[in-house]
Amino acid sequence: MNAIGIELIDELEATLDKIEKSGVRGLILKAEGDNFSAGADVNIFANRSPEQAKKMFGEFYALLNRYQSLPLPTMAVVKGLCLTAGLEAALPMDMIWAADNSVFAQAEAIIGAIPFGGGIQRLAARA
Repeated sequence: MNAIGIELIDELEATLDKIEKSGVRGLILKAEGDNFSAGADVNIFANRSPEQAKKMFGEFYALLNRYQSLPLPTMAVVKGLCLTAGLEAALPMDMIWAADNSVFAQAEAIIGAIPFGGGIQRLAARA
């Protein structure tokens, strides 16, 4: 389901560091498997204090802002589910290329939460 956890966030951060130094002229964000992402791995919330969670959300938001600020064309290639944090990872890209079977949703309300990575604002800006 390509759940977004701490390890993937660290990999996205490291990849962004490389991109910013490489002189690359375009970026495509694509996931392996049948789904782009079903959202955050809920295990990232386990054993975190409210302060630690707030810091983690702030870092994820800052990472997405860095992707949105890249001075090169960016595109997310989506198929299957693109939910919650997965949608927030796709929204900073300049373009989203979606397969016919793509399903987009901000489903955080199901667990009593709100989008923590700026998804509401980015989705409204796209609309």
